[in-house]
Amino acid sequence: MEKSRWFCVFRSASPCSPFECAAARAADPAWESLAPAVDVKHHVVAGAWTTGDGTVTTNTAAGSRLWLPFTPKGGYDVRISFTRYTGQHSIALFVPHGTGQVSFEVDAWGQHLAGFQNVSGQSIQPNTTRTPEISIRNGQRYEMTVEVRENRIRGLLDDKVVATLETDGNNLSVPEVWRLPHGSTLGLGAWESQVVFHTIEARMLDGKPVPHFEERRPPSVAATNPTLAPPRPPARRPRSGKRVLIVIANQDFFYREYAEPREELEKAGIEVVVAAGRNAACRPHANSGQGSGDGTVRPDVALADVRADDYDAILFSGGWGSSAYQFAFTGRYDNPDYNGQRAQPSCRWHPEANGAAMSPAGSIGHPGTAEDDVVVDGLIVTGEDDISARAMGRKIAELLSTQETAMRGR
Repeated sequence: MEKSRWFCVFRSASPCSPFECAAARAADPAWESLAPAVDVKHHVVAGAWTTGDGTVTTNTAAGSRLWLPFTPKGGYDVRISFTRYTGQHSIALFVPHGTGQVSFEVDAWGQHLAGFQNVSGQSIQPNTTRTPEISIRNGQRYEMTVEVRENRIRGLLDDKVVATLETDGNNLSVPEVWRLPHGSTLGLGAWESQVVFHTIEARMLDGKPVPHFEERRPPSVAATNPTLAPPRPPARRPRSGKRVLIVIANQDFFYREYAEPREELEKAGIEVVVAAGRNAACRPHANSGQGSGDGTVRPDVALADVRADDYDAILFSGGWGSSAYQFAFTGRYDNPDYNGQRAQPSCRWHPEANGAAMSPAGSIGHPGTAEDDVVVDGLIVTGEDDISARAMGRKIAELLSTQETAMRGR
């Protein structure tokens, strides 16, 4: 369990007179309202958004977001004031920095986390900006601010710093579920929550107006030669790097068997996408490694929308709920919550009923260690239990790295 850390600084009396302090405040760059530039017809990426009386409102869609037509560079501050009326998930503020773009989020992941994501490919959950116990009360107004400097970004909630990161922006990226059409613009987001953004403001440290985004569109073939048909849409851009799909159950997945492989894969620079039967909150069963939080995970995609060709590997996490994906047989674990009936109590019963030859418990590897409890058989990788979850993540990353090296050598 993580503990909150308090940093106390005792300051001496103000070093300037009231008149000098007032003059310093007057010299600060003025805040500029960005709300008038929001056009829901052109700037909405997901969700239903409306504007009125200087406010911007979103409905309760998953990954609801819009981009703002501003491209600040160098040192700047951006802040929003908002009220969440329904829901229990993230409020996000997207900011560009250097060559990267990042989201600052509060009340994130259903675990009351705050921080920046992604940092070196890692979400708030494992990266160093993670701050626990940052929750938002519905119906209460809050203010979020991000300060962007040459080698640092800070995130504040109601003028209290909750996340700091030393970076020039090169290691920053926006998670796939929050993807914006332009990596150089500001943006707003809310996850499955009805939110009113009362104000959207920014200021450049040099005092100049916040630069507007200039969309440069090459002339179409039809415009230059009306006798020709418009160009066809561009082909799907080929992916670079590796991508792994982790499949979890909407109810009763084993948290450790999801989180630890994911952490190892992302540490190796591999993109991870999470899928579930329904694109809705996924909840682990009790005492499965989620720590003090409830361990709720929001998937990126529903299984029905998955294209296997988009991934280099597919990992099924265990847990009681994983029996939902045993399509060859309708068995389930001993969890009466599914239909009020008792089921077979043995985890071994399900694969054996499906025709698998099971090894005796503890027969793989050396007792007391997890490093050799992962077995590779052709294109199939299995781990013995939750204790070997992290080793399994490392093994998959190793195999994908070896595969990529071999492909380059051809």
